[in-house]
Amino acid sequence: MSAGHCAEKDRLLLEYRQAADQYAVAVAELSRRIGISSLDDYLKLHQAAESARIRSNEARDRLARHLAAHGCDISKAS
Repeated sequence: MSAGHCAEKDRLLLEYRQAADQYAVAVAELSRRIGISSLDDYLKLHQAAESARIRSNEARDRLARHLAAHGCDISKAS
């Protein structure tokens, strides 16, 4: 089903975009706070960024699996 609208692809793409945005925010905050945070705060921010990275990668992988299995084309996202 490569032609037409795929609601599941749209949902997974949105999920990935949101996860990637959250990762970018977490990394930006970590970068902003380097050198001005306590070690404990730095470790918390680092863990938050790492968790966001993992969620982003998992969302990307779910999207990739769907695209491969379903034959959707990412360039036709709505």
